[in-house]
Amino acid sequence: MTPTSQPRLLLVDDDPAMIRIVGEMLAEFPDQRFATSGESAIALARESMPDLILLDANLPNMTGFDVCEVLKRDAKLANVPVIFVTSHDAPALEADAFRMGASDYT
Repeated sequence: MTPTSQPRLLLVDDDPAMIRIVGEMLAEFPDQRFATSGESAIALARESMPDLILLDANLPNMTGFDVCEVLKRDAKLANVPVIFVTSHDAPALEADAFRMGASDYT
């Protein structure tokens, strides 16, 4: 990322309303991409590497934990920070997220 470019964000949540809310909260960062499934999140990340991924834990077919694991095994994407944004506050889930390489869990 050059000093004049905006960070590229990838917002991943199966709830379009939540994507809209988070996208609006981060409107100062206009380079946003959106995915409503783990499979599409991985495809978008591989197509155009994001600078940050905001990831829900609950997704259809693949969990956010599955997505994080796939991303962190991909040499090209392994260093992209992943922040879990979820309503689940179980300490065990948070520990799992960090063990898989997440940067934060909120």
